[in-house]
Amino acid sequence: MEPSVPVVPHRIRSSFVTSTAWILIATSGIGVFVTLLQTIFFFVLVKAQDLDNAMKAASTAGSIPGFMVFGITHIRSIAALMLLVFCVLFTIGVGFLRRYDWARKGVIAFCALSIVFNLASSIGQYFIMRPQMAPGALAQFQFLFTVMNIAAYALSFGFSVALIFLIKRLCSRPLLEEFGSCRPLDFEPKINAPFHSHLK
Repeated sequence: MEPSVPVVPHRIRSSFVTSTAWILIATSGIGVFVTLLQTIFFFVLVKAQDLDNAMKAASTAGSIPGFMVFGITHIRSIAALMLLVFCVLFTIGVGFLRRYDWARKGVIAFCALSIVFNLASSIGQYFIMRPQMAPGALAQFQFLFTVMNIAAYALSFGFSVALIFLIKRLCSRPLLEEFGSCRPLDFEPKINAPFHSHLK
């Protein structure tokens, strides 16, 4: 009698992966819809020349910070880039729900990039916003400015910790088994009993 073919146990579908996938699908789906409307608005309804002229005039007058002028001047490219990002996230969310390992790696990469961007933006906020304030206004609103910075840093730290926890969870053994990245620890190829007794 021929030995039976080992059968890999059925993968357990955890509620953690399912809920995380639906959250990612819902948020990225809303992002796709909103950024699609924004992209259509900036490419169809807003004339690039008028926008550039208005921003150059405001920049010359010094009424708008330089980084805001840059953002508004390149608003079309930024809107198209954000639409692409949300489309990629939506695709990753669907793959994550179907337990594809490439989607798990995509979520990990997205979390890592979010941590870097979050910390960089928190630090950049201090150096970008502070020079834009007049010396008199800076002294008058020093306490408020400090409280806002502390709140922003605390929120950034908490968000980063949550993302680190998510990355750690996605790299855990049970999740690797669920996404098919490795075999379960209790998986042992077995042969059927008659053949095993015949060998004895």
